[in-house]
Amino acid sequence: MTGESDNPRTFNDVLRAAGIDPREVRLARHAPGSSARYPSLYAAWKSTGGQALFEEYQRIQSRDRFVVGGLVASFMVTPPPAAETVFIGLYTVTGKSMCPSGARDPYRDNDVSGMYLYDLERDRRFDPYRVRLIIDWGPSTRTWCQHADR
Repeated sequence: MTGESDNPRTFNDVLRAAGIDPREVRLARHAPGSSARYPSLYAAWKSTGGQALFEEYQRIQSRDRFVVGGLVASFMVTPPPAAETVFIGLYTVTGKSMCPSGARDPYRDNDVSGMYLYDLERDRRFDPYRVRLIIDWGPSTRTWCQHADR
């Protein structure tokens, strides 16, 4: 490939270069506070076994956020002072169910019984961008889940 797609300027450019329509992608910006075990979700992700913990954590949602068959681009906020929004991975949503009674959040260890539980499969084509691609989320940091095309 040659041209602008070799040096993308936006995350949507990265998606389009891979043949993905941004209308099919939800952007998820994970920035929860500390837990009993970790000072931040980013610290948990960087720890031994933390990537599996993060992937389990993001599968659980209190509201119906993701579309089966759609894609989720996951980002995480690094600790201050940088507080950058770094790319963690692109996931295909392959299924949806509800968390069983007694299910626990792997990060905060709170009860998540009855919450949405998504089956997510990471698209390995995007692994070279993991923790290397940083985006400007813009002024709407309170909206943690957005449509990529908007």
